[in-house]
Amino acid sequence: ISISSCFRSHDEIEIERPVVRYIRIIEEDRRPVVELDFCLNETRYTAEFSLTDRGSLTYPMLLGRRFLAGVALIDPAKRYLAEPDCPCQPEEKAD
Repeated sequence: ISISSCFRSHDEIEIERPVVRYIRIIEEDRRPVVELDFCLNETRYTAEFSLTDRGSLTYPMLLGRRFLAGVALIDPAKRYLAEPDCPCQPEEKAD
């Protein structure tokens, strides 16, 4: 999974997005949620992501089960099957 194949996995980029809602976390008061575009297996998607520092964790971002239910089958025995290969710029949407 990558936001764009233009960035190497260790590059940091700054993106500004409006907060669409807040979620309540047991150990914290609340966490902001934003919508982000990302690439998964040559297809660009938009999904909601809660914002938190995941620098000390194994995965830099998580996709929720509700999102994955509509787009993927999960095989927990396999890892890293898709390469980040979406185009750098989103395609223009036809009206």
